[in-house]
Amino acid sequence: MNLLINLQEKLNQTIEFKCDAVILPAHIGRRDVNCRLEIVRDMCHKKGILCLILGFDTWDKRYLTPDTSFDRIKTFFETAGLI
Repeated sequence: MNLLINLQEKLNQTIEFKCDAVILPAHIGRRDVNCRLEIVRDMCHKKGILCLILGFDTWDKRYLTPDTSFDRIKTFFETAGLI
């Protein structure tokens, strides 16, 4: 829970820096992570910040290869109009 409080404080500070997007890696195998991700998505949405959550599996590198990760981030930036 302290992690969420710290993250919320950091997101509140982003208004000063005019953050355009948040890219958050998240391990897919943990149920409690899904709750945290939803909280982060809601916080970003309320602040008008775009959010990309990259699901990965620590033990299975095939789930999110570097090429797939690059493609997802590139597509995110292109569709958001950030590049």
